Amino acid sequence: MASLPPRDVGGIPRDRWDKTTVREAMRPLQELHVITPETSVLDALKLVTSKDVNQLPVIANDTLQGVISRSQLVQLLQVRSELQLRAAYHPPLRREKNTTTL
Repeated sequence: MASLPPRDVGGIPRDRWDKTTVREAMRPLQELHVITPETSVLDALKLVTSKDVNQLPVIANDTLQGVISRSQLVQLLQVRSELQLRAAYHPPLRREKNTTTL
C-alpha cells in the first residue's frame, strides 16, 4: 500500500507531470503514519496534527480497512461535543401557575 497526498503531487515539477508515474510519486507504506480501528478519535486527531498530515490509513491484520481524514475527525468530535452538551442540558421544569384561590 502507498499514498499520494496532494502535497507530494505539488512537489512534482510541472514539466514532469506527463512523465511521472504514480509509482514514482507515491509515498510507501513504511513512510505513512497509520492507525488501527482501535485507535481513539482523539489520538488520531493528535497524530494528524503533530505530523501535519491530512489522512491516516486504518490498518488491521496487514489489510487496509479505510482512510480517515482530518476533517472527518474534527467533524466527529464536534458532533460528539454537541450531543454531550444536549444530554447535559436539562431545561428548567415548567411550573404551572396555581389557579386555585383560597
